[in-house]
This record gives sequence, structure tokens and C-alpha cells, in this order.
Amino acid sequence: MFKLFNKDKKPTSNITEEIPAQITSTGGLGDRYHTFEKSYGENSGVTEWGRFQDNSIFVRFFEDRAIMVQFIQNDQPLSDKQAALQKALEILPKDAKILEEKTELEGTDGKAEYFLLESQLLQAVFESKSLESVKDPQYCTLCLTANETGYFLITATLGDYLYHEDRTNLILKHDLF
Repeated sequence: MFKLFNKDKKPTSNITEEIPAQITSTGGLGDRYHTFEKSYGENSGVTEWGRFQDNSIFVRFFEDRAIMVQFIQNDQPLSDKQAALQKALEILPKDAKILEEKTELEGTDGKAEYFLLESQLLQAVFESKSLESVKDPQYCTLCLTANETGYFLITATLGDYLYHEDRTNLILKHDLF
């Protein structure tokens, strides 16, 4: 069952100045395509599904903005949750605030920790876009996935998927069109 977190909540502040092309520290959720090329090098995928840095960074774009960013750390998993959160800060909007956290949810491979975040920058970037499956674009979901060797997958996606019944296939099924 899909349930939006506090679906009636309105943004607490309005961002009236021009929206910057880059709203994260190094290139991440909500940033423009060219920001990824500048930060991570040439895209070896297609425009809508970018692959950067030898396929260690996957990005889904919609109208030139990143709606999903995924870091894969297979060769050198991050040792603990704090290191994974620090890496995640690079791909989250600078103003993102954690609203809720869920750990070890059913249906995941290994240990998964999910975070619901709110960002007024995301709201400003996506409020005028026609994203059918994302009702509240100020929310994003962060997932940190770990196994016995450490945290190997960091995924940030636009929208509130904390209560989505099929979080394990969230990235492939993120149908926004």
C-alpha cells in the first residue's frame, strides 16, 4: 500500500530567487545534466539514464534534472552508517532535512535503511514539472543498503517512498511520465 507522509503539508518557506543549476554540493538529486558531466565526467549511458565514473554512479533524468541518483560502492563498501550518510550528503540538496527513518524493512536484500527528507530547493526545482507519480516534490527518499562487508549502495530518489509496498524495485519502477 502506498501512503504519502503528511501529504497535506505545505512548504514552510518559499524560495523566490532564481533556482541554481546545482542544488547539491557535488552533483546530485535535482541538479542539471551538465552538472553531472562537470562533476563526474562523461556519461557512458543515455541522456535519460546516465552512467558516470565507470558505472559507479547511475542517474535518472527528467527534463534535464536528476530525479534519482545511485552510488554503487561494490569494490570498497563504506564501513559504517556514518560514512554512508556522509557520502549521501554529496547527492542530497543542501537544505535537505531528515523527517523520518526506517531500518531493516522487509523485502530488501541485506540491511536497508530508509530516510524521508524534505527540501525546499527540490520543491522549487520540480513544482512546475509534470511529474505524475510525485505529488509532493519537496520530499525525497534516501536508501542506504548494506551487507556483511559494509554499505555498498546509496540511492536518493525524488518523492516519498518510505511506505511504498515495493521499495526493492523502486528505481526501475519510478514511472514519472
